[in-house]
Amino acid sequence: MNKAFIWIFVLLIGFASIQLAMAKDFPMFRGNPQHTGVYDTKGVRELGGLKWKFQTQGPIRSSPVVADGILYFGSGDNYLYALNLESGKPAWKFDAGSAVQSTPAVSDNMVFFAARGGGLFAVNAKTGSLKWKRETTILQKEIYDLYVSSPLIHEGFVYFGSPDGNLYALDPTTGATKWALKTGGLICSSPAIDNGTIYVGSFDGNLYAADAKTGAVKWKYKTEGSGQNPRGEMVSSPAVQGGIVTIGSRDAHLYTLDAQTGALKWSFSHQGSWVITSPAILNGIIYAGSSDGKFVQAIDISTGKEIWRTSRDGWFWSSPAVVEDTLYIGSGNQSLYALDLNTGSERWHFTTSGSIYSSPTVSDGVVYFGSDDGNLYALEGPSTHAAKKAVFWDERLIYKFFSGHQEVRDYLAGDGYKVLNVPELSAFLKDRVADKSPSVVVFAMDTVPFNLTVSGPNKDLIKQYLSGGGKIVWLGMPPTIFKKSPDSGQPYDYDKVNPNALFGFNYDDVDGDSYTVKATADGKKWGLQNWWAGSWSMNPSSVTTVLGLDEKGRAAAWVKNYGGPEGTGLVFIWGNKEPIPDLSVVKKVAEYGLK
Repeated sequence: MNKAFIWIFVLLIGFASIQLAMAKDFPMFRGNPQHTGVYDTKGVRELGGLKWKFQTQGPIRSSPVVADGILYFGSGDNYLYALNLESGKPAWKFDAGSAVQSTPAVSDNMVFFAARGGGLFAVNAKTGSLKWKRETTILQKEIYDLYVSSPLIHEGFVYFGSPDGNLYALDPTTGATKWALKTGGLICSSPAIDNGTIYVGSFDGNLYAADAKTGAVKWKYKTEGSGQNPRGEMVSSPAVQGGIVTIGSRDAHLYTLDAQTGALKWSFSHQGSWVITSPAILNGIIYAGSSDGKFVQAIDISTGKEIWRTSRDGWFWSSPAVVEDTLYIGSGNQSLYALDLNTGSERWHFTTSGSIYSSPTVSDGVVYFGSDDGNLYALEGPSTHAAKKAVFWDERLIYKFFSGHQEVRDYLAGDGYKVLNVPELSAFLKDRVADKSPSVVVFAMDTVPFNLTVSGPNKDLIKQYLSGGGKIVWLGMPPTIFKKSPDSGQPYDYDKVNPNALFGFNYDDVDGDSYTVKATADGKKWGLQNWWAGSWSMNPSSVTTVLGLDEKGRAAAWVKNYGGPEGTGLVFIWGNKEPIPDLSVVKKVAEYGLK
């Protein structure tokens, strides 16, 4: 093989690698200049849980974008945020002076975005420092106007719609105007571009097609209008594919036009319901949501015939993101939905504490979106490498000393912990003994199920689990086993032999009186509060690590390790009948040391 060929081969492989890496970046609204809402990446077909969330001080209606390992989005608290994609930790934030409701666009180490108070900003992508700001005026205010036009960067231009009624093309380096196209209404729609033509909707009811280099109008299409919206105002952003442009209107129609001529191919009536959502297009199918109609639909792009419709109890203003065979979309009922692309059937949903107007972005197996509860969420699928987290709770167990068991169950379940009953607990422990995955089980109920005692069928399972690096967190009284009546099968007395056989401590040494307990340095490291009133203390010499000492110098919170790494073993932290005031302490202790 000659040297020239080898070098060409190496360059091609390098270029392919660069392209593969870039495929995970989606640095603009709807993922690409055509605004098709299609993301060439790995999706989340099955929900594993919350990877992280980041709280702002305002509703998040901006949609997140991904570029070079950073997630950019705006909030109603007036800030544009840059977060580390993997951890969700902030890199910087920029104060725009008004709500940031546009979706940012990233190019050449700069981030471009618009704020509700007017103006387009350009900031440094690495530091958040201001490069320039282009001031604009606000032509009018509109009710339910939650969005601001999102900028588009393409071939040396930055395009954005303005509340002063103009579609602007600016120099991305200086902010100087290259051209401006005046419309008859404010522009909330975000421009899309394809084959040298830029498309944008206006509140004057027209969809404009203009030359992307000069701004010269090629054609415009006037929507029908309706009783309450006679102009046919457009908030929806156009999507372009295969010579067809599609856009929704407040006149309750979804329109599909010839991209070259503007001739109407068909319109689909939503029967009085606004079409705020920006449609997604893939393989000749259009996907869109409906406002008061409260449904998501798939429509054949050639015929305008509906293929499927999925209804829920909330309006859809969020725009759909399509990845592989799954559609993701947010709803006013506070939930993000993942739907089967072919049938519309639900794969999963995730509920927040606020309406979801932000449109999701998907990148490398994580779904990112904002909520009106002020949080930016990152959801991921199941991972064979992630720690397995569970909470044991079974309503069939009769004795319940700790009264906060249901609160613990619900709190941890809401954070992605799997709730296990007695047979599921045994299966979970067996699986962890087999696969050695890092794991934790929080016992919300302070009773050892009979089948896991030294007399039960799985008598060695707990010992195998703990000695193999497993972790059990205990909350009420120390691990309790009861003797059962041979006649009734009901518990009637403490079994003081089994705990020693299972866990290696002397139950006779336990002090059940209540004392003030102060966290040790190790306890604070694990996440315990400074002090609390606790019971059931033990001799410190019988445990591995003391997390809290009572007034008598006895261990009232502790760890007993069985040979696994730090952070594993049997952990006892509360020692009271009453519910735990701060349940985040349980989570901190449970996840201390987990990888």
